[in-house]
Amino acid sequence: MSPWARLQIDFDRPQRIDAVLLECDRAWKAQLQVEVLAGRSRWVPITDTAEHSDDPVPSGIRRAATRDVKALGVRYLWINDSDFCAEDMKNYMKFWGLTQIAEGNGTRFYRID
Repeated sequence: MSPWARLQIDFDRPQRIDAVLLECDRAWKAQLQVEVLAGRSRWVPITDTAEHSDDPVPSGIRRAATRDVKALGVRYLWINDSDFCAEDMKNYMKFWGLTQIAEGNGTRFYRID
């Protein structure tokens, strides 16, 4: 996600949600604001307090990510060198569970093992 990015989730009916969790590196200095749509055009913050935790990122998170993508039926990834995780994927293919098939013109083609 880029600075000031927004993620919006529309449920087909009202839902009770007791927590929203954002997992990211502390270096991102991410802030989370949860809002509900009031009426048809106005977003209202639910709360102005957030809890921060310095829990370590689980080991194997790279492999978990590619495992979940593969479970969706995706077997290959075409990654531009300028993409967010491109350098990490190139340097830690084994941890991601990837095999590089080809590269050229600033892109890499990987198979998810």
